[in-house]
Amino acid sequence: MDTGIKGKIALVTAASLGIGKASAEALVAEGCKVAICSRSKENLLETAKEIKLKYGVDVLWSVCDLNKLSDIESTFKAVYGQLGNVDILINNCGGPMPGLFEELDEKDWDDAYEQVLLSVVRFTKLILPGMMANNWGRIINMTSLP
Repeated sequence: MDTGIKGKIALVTAASLGIGKASAEALVAEGCKVAICSRSKENLLETAKEIKLKYGVDVLWSVCDLNKLSDIESTFKAVYGQLGNVDILINNCGGPMPGLFEELDEKDWDDAYEQVLLSVVRFTKLILPGMMANNWGRIINMTSLP
């Protein structure tokens, strides 16, 4: 399928496994230049290797804990420095800690807020100016629950 995004630059967060990995592969299959990030360097290396074997292209990868502003900023700088302005941002994450309301403490709520909401706000704030300058961009936000 040709979706008209060949050559676009895409960043997919939490992309070393699951929905994020599948999203990154779909973008690579459409001809995008793709960057992926995740907390696990091991999983990132494996995913990058699998994509290289399957599609014959390299993906840029960056270790990034979505709960840490410094990791988000470092990932943005690496992607921008090596690929340029991001055209497609897929804010993906694995979701907050599961549990019953009465079992979750304030730290659990803070972590969920950082991971699910603030990571989206932070990446979007960094990437949106480039999209606006190019007068084109797409942002997709998704999460999953265990």
